[in-house]
Order: sequence, then structure tokens, then C-alpha cells
Amino acid sequence: EVVQTVSLIAVGDVMLSRAVASRMAKHGADYPFLKVAEFLNGGDIVFGNLDGAVNDRPNKMTLEPPFSFDMSHDAIVEMKKRVDIVSLANNHTRDAGIAGEEETRTHLKEIGVSCFGSFEGPEPRYDMTIGDLGISFIGYHAFRPNEVRLLQMIKEADAEGRFVVVFSHWGVEYQNTPSNEQRRLAKAMVKAGADLIVGSHPHVLQATETIDGVPVAYSLGNFIFDQDI
Repeated sequence: EVVQTVSLIAVGDVMLSRAVASRMAKHGADYPFLKVAEFLNGGDIVFGNLDGAVNDRPNKMTLEPPFSFDMSHDAIVEMKKRVDIVSLANNHTRDAGIAGEEETRTHLKEIGVSCFGSFEGPEPRYDMTIGDLGISFIGYHAFRPNEVRLLQMIKEADAEGRFVVVFSHWGVEYQNTPSNEQRRLAKAMVKAGADLIVGSHPHVLQATETIDGVPVAYSLGNFIFDQDI
């Protein structure tokens, strides 16, 4: 019997704005990816959290205050060479408002990067099939909670026989241990049928553990970001 294996590579927060954009302009669009590209080549699918909006309109708010992460179309074109699927279930998806979130989806679709989740909730989910394996990606923005719908979506995908990946934006920034709320929600997601849970938002690595056989990486930290500290 031949056993099919699928390799998923998950990365943390991707933010190609602010100082990252400045360095890309200075050193070339591929600069942030040069030393990590080899690690991404071996996977069937690379997915991560896109921490911001894709918006080509000039936005003076990007640097002052410093927490509006508007990325350019060109930056995402470069990202597409390494990352296949991104979660939009995070607190920066609407840095340019609701229209900015929709513009982000338009840019991603044009480039060929798939996405899932939203600022408001876990929909839409993204389904794909590799060989005989159906995979569902579900995003969750825990600061705009709709836990009932999240668990329902997990159950629906699980009932369809799919491998269910949940990318959750949760936890406390810069805290390197998961909160009790993260652990509670992880257990609820596993009970609903999740097969893999990964997290973002704290910007630092947090613990990895297994709940009833399901791997949970509470926070992958930053992947490409300008927090040099």
C-alpha cells in the first residue's frame, strides 16, 4: 500500500510594509526572502499570516502612527514566489478600512495567492486537494470573536473528511507562553475536528503541544517583520 504524504510549511506574520518596504526598495524586492527561500522549497504548500492590507494608494498613516501595515502590490508579487496561501483573519486586515480588505483580496486573486478568513470572522474557508487528500484552511480573528461559527465551520469540514487546518490570531503580544484562553479555545477546536492548529499575533514564539493527537503551535512569531528587537 502506498501512503500519500503531504508537506505543509507554516510561517508566522508576514508584513512587507514600513521598514521592510524601505529595505526592499534599497536592496531589491527579494531581499526579505533570500536567506529563507531554501527552507520553503520542500513543501507542497506554504501558508502564513498576512499581517496587513495590500493597498497601492499612498497612505501617510503607514509610519505615523506606526501600526498601519499597507503593503504594495509589487511586494506581494515577490511573496507569491514563496508563499501559496495566507490568512486574512487578523487585526491589520482593515488598516485601510473595509474597502482595503476587499482590495487586498482583489490583489491576491490577481497574483494567484489564495486566502482565507477575514477581519470579522472565520469565513471564507479555503479548500484544496492534493492527490487524494482534501484540506480546509480556516482562519480565526480572536479579537472579533465568533466562536460558534468557527466551531461549526470546523465540524463541517471535518464531516466532509477533510484535513482541517486552523490559523488563529490570538494571545498576548510579546508573551512567550500561551494564555489560558488560547488553551481553552485550542481544546474546543480539537474537539470540533481540527487536525492542525497554528497561531499568530504575539510576535514571539510560544509553546507547541499536542492535544488528543493534534499538534498546536500557539504562536509562530514573526516570519518577515521589521521588529529588530
